[in-house]
Amino acid sequence: MKITLSQFLSYAAKTTTYGKLTAVQKIKENTAYEPATDYWKPIRDGLHHVLQGNMTFDNLSQVAASATQRGNKQKNYLEAVSKLESFFKNRQYVYRAAPKATWSNDDESLQVTASPEFVLAMDGTNYLIKVFYRVKKHDERLTKWNIGSSLMLMDKATYSEQPEHSVPAILNLQTQQLVTLRDIKEPNEALLQADAAMFVTLWSRA
Repeated sequence: MKITLSQFLSYAAKTTTYGKLTAVQKIKENTAYEPATDYWKPIRDGLHHVLQGNMTFDNLSQVAASATQRGNKQKNYLEAVSKLESFFKNRQYVYRAAPKATWSNDDESLQVTASPEFVLAMDGTNYLIKVFYRVKKHDERLTKWNIGSSLMLMDKATYSEQPEHSVPAILNLQTQQLVTLRDIKEPNEALLQADAAMFVTLWSRA
């Protein structure tokens, strides 16, 4: 089975086994990617343009404001843009496009497209960054306790081209924090393999 890094993150962030099962069921039901149903695509694409200097956050706010109010999409977009602007406004960085990356578990029953969204050079380090955009849910919380598997997955992935001195990082918009593999006290590949094995088991029962 093949899933995306975003899907693995949404699974890993679930705080209960039932929540993880539900996440796997939704992933299994939506294996084909459809741009029209990619909730965060306008903001994600716009952020690339902002970081490249081709747009401003004011422009991105206009994109957000033009979204439908159905399902709180406009509200969620505007909040996300505000948090992104707050995070980036005082930072110095150099943007570059992200390399492609894939990761497979030990028995190759699960393959994850592990590409980050972009690479930012900051303070002598190339951060391989994935943004966690998701709206807060009662059974979902990305913490230093459950984010480690996703960061380890990014670290162990096979890259088409990996910049020197690169560090996997996840920008959690819910907390406006950039969490890197270095922030994890005891990065554990065994835990990643265990989380992957659980995903495969839940998939077979979903």
